[in-house]
Amino acid sequence: MVFKKPNKFLIDMINQNLTIISNGEKQWIYDKNKNEVIVKNATVMPIPTFAEFIQNILSYYEPELIGKEKVIDKECYVIKLKPKFSSPNATIWISKDYLPVKIVMDFDGAKSTTIFKSFKLNIGISDDFFKPPKNAKIKYG
Repeated sequence: MVFKKPNKFLIDMINQNLTIISNGEKQWIYDKNKNEVIVKNATVMPIPTFAEFIQNILSYYEPELIGKEKVIDKECYVIKLKPKFSSPNATIWISKDYLPVKIVMDFDGAKSTTIFKSFKLNIGISDDFFKPPKNAKIKYG
C-alpha cells in the first residue's frame, strides 16, 4: 500500500493479482492476469491520519489485548476488535513501534488477511506514481 495525502493511493492485492490505484479523481482497477484496467470516478475521501484511523476503529470496535505474537520477525501485540454494531470481526497485530503489521477481517467466515511487510514514511512520491500501466487495455465501468 502506498498513500499520499490528501487522497492518492495504490493498493497491490498480490493474491488476487489486482492493483487499485487512485489519483483522487480517477480510480483504476488493474487486473494483471488480463493486463486490463477498469476506470471509475474516484470517491472523494481524504486519507485519514493515524489518529483519525484509530478514532474510527474505536467508534466501531471494542479493542481487547489478547497476547503477543511474532509476525514477519516483528514482536507484536495481538488485539481482538469486537464489533459494537454489525461490523466484521477483526484482529490486528501492532508492532512495538505502534505500526500495524497484520490485519485479519472475518466477514461471516470469509476471511481477508493483510500483511504490511514494510513501512516508509514521508518518502516524497511523485504524483506520476499514481497511474495505471501504459500498455494495459482500458475499460470504463
